[in-house]
Amino acid sequence: MRDRYGLAGRLYDVVSLEPLLYRRPRARLLELLGPLPGATVVDIGCG
Repeated sequence: MRDRYGLAGRLYDVVSLEPLLYRRPRARLLELLGPLPGATVVDIGCG
């Protein structure tokens, strides 16, 4: 199970084009949130 999903995890971003589609919205969201240096941002329930 670990091997199967380990491989899928490494390929997911490339296959889904997620970084290409969401890079700007994520960067904008971080600008709006304005986290302090060293802060932890948790992405919950976002697929």
